[in-house]
Amino acid sequence: MKKIFFHAPFYRRFCACLAVWLIFATNLPANGQPVSPAFQQNFLWDSITTEKQYFVALAAADSLTFQYEFEAPFLCLLDKPQKEYYLRLSSFEDRKNFMRSYWKAANPNPLLPDNDWLLDFIRRFSYVKKNFASPEPPYFDDRGKYYLKYGKPQFRFEDAGSIEVFPNESWSYENVSHNFLVHFVRLGRRYHEVESLAKAIISMRRSKKANVWAVLVTQRAAASPVFARVWGFLEEQKTAQIHARFTSRPGLLAAELQNPPERIFQFMREQEHETSRAKERAPVVAYDPIKAVNRLKFFHNVAQFREPNGYTRVEVVLLTPLRGNYRKKLDPLSSDTLDIEFGCMLRSLEFDSLFAARQQRKIPEKLAAATSLPHAVDQMALVCAPPQAELTLQVRDYQRESLGFQRQTLDIRDFSGHDLMISGIQFYTETNNADQRQFLPLIQKQGMALTPYPYLEVWKNLSLICYFEIYNLKTAGAINEYEITYKVLLGKSGGNVIKKFSNWISGSKDVSVGLTHTRPVIDDMAKELIGIDLSHVPTGVHRLEISVTAANNRRLAASVQRELNVVE
Repeated sequence: MKKIFFHAPFYRRFCACLAVWLIFATNLPANGQPVSPAFQQNFLWDSITTEKQYFVALAAADSLTFQYEFEAPFLCLLDKPQKEYYLRLSSFEDRKNFMRSYWKAANPNPLLPDNDWLLDFIRRFSYVKKNFASPEPPYFDDRGKYYLKYGKPQFRFEDAGSIEVFPNESWSYENVSHNFLVHFVRLGRRYHEVESLAKAIISMRRSKKANVWAVLVTQRAAASPVFARVWGFLEEQKTAQIHARFTSRPGLLAAELQNPPERIFQFMREQEHETSRAKERAPVVAYDPIKAVNRLKFFHNVAQFREPNGYTRVEVVLLTPLRGNYRKKLDPLSSDTLDIEFGCMLRSLEFDSLFAARQQRKIPEKLAAATSLPHAVDQMALVCAPPQAELTLQVRDYQRESLGFQRQTLDIRDFSGHDLMISGIQFYTETNNADQRQFLPLIQKQGMALTPYPYLEVWKNLSLICYFEIYNLKTAGAINEYEITYKVLLGKSGGNVIKKFSNWISGSKDVSVGLTHTRPVIDDMAKELIGIDLSHVPTGVHRLEISVTAANNRRLAASVQRELNVVE
């Protein structure tokens, strides 16, 4: 029988190659931990570029893909209470639902087709996988954690290392928090976050260590104000040491000249304390809206009315300035058209869409200039059930692709009771200007063609028409008649000093306008349209108060208020 002999070095190399092949073939590294499929190829994550693709991939992800491609980066975004709650979820599907809810809640503008923050996060994670990969779970190092949380640093210093320091990096996020610095040191095959830049220094005697730390700070003097101050102190001390034999510098103690390393270590402790406090003040994550950097200005007011079946109608009036917002100056000879979209959305507290409305207005620039109208205006009605909802508002310039948006929690009024109730107030005006009628919305109210009041202030020479509704007149107990009283109560800037003083002496209320109308009770509900003459009201911020009272029972009453800023 023929004997077979193996060359020892060749045999060892063959076994090593076989072991490496088995590791990757079984998807297990030498330490026994599973390797993320996307860590090896990145095919899955590279195909995700939209919100829809993200959620489709999330729904289809198995436990291994979910753990390393979705859960690991997602956990970097959570604060401590959120993370504790999430980790208590034992169900695989519950954790996926938590992630879906998180991204819905964090959406800066639900009226956009995609979640801008989620898109930025997708880009961040793709960058992290390519630039901060690590061979151990979660398959990205501590630099990747900060990149996921805060994005690209404003300042990044990379040190390849030397015989005195390990390879290290310093990142600065001055846009997130003042003096927010973070340091990383490469130990082994990955970068780790360290509390102090001194951790990058290879062990050496104390005086030498202080000098090396001073060099590291000098290299990073532009990173943040705290490093700039330390660098200034170091330069002052260096100058003092040079001239110590020839002159004495006031403010620099002899002990400091005799023991410079201790002074440097004092600077180091002060700097570390200041940067650690900056980290504590920093938010858990930071995100700047990408598509709305050049935000458009707009204003709004909201009034609520009763709808059938326990629902509430939320009427929103949006006003967006034309000059300086869509155009620096309106050109009366221009043939351009301002293409403006108004949008509103109501979402539940679970962030599901309840009602949305959009309206596009095309305004010829020359007409806007000719009429001197300062705002483009629109009114939209959204229907929702009490008690609370999230309201998102948006204006959009189609030509320049710029946005303005706002989110707020809205308390939805419940009109389902049997007490006498009054709705909110909407302001309207009549317009006889044919040019304005081409781009202002016309709304029919009790046979009148009205437009939402197009100014933030209330002009004395422009008619002010108030619309409101009264509910449960018969149900609450009003038998024959009810009274409507409206008053304009003067604010701090309204009226002169002599008049205010005489009203104070006489004890009378500071009322500029007051009038009472009597109406017959015909139905359980009444719709009221009242014109108010403000020509004699002094300029300033006042309060309009409308009250309804049953003529047969003065205790049956309801009122509503709205602020007025009256101008000439």
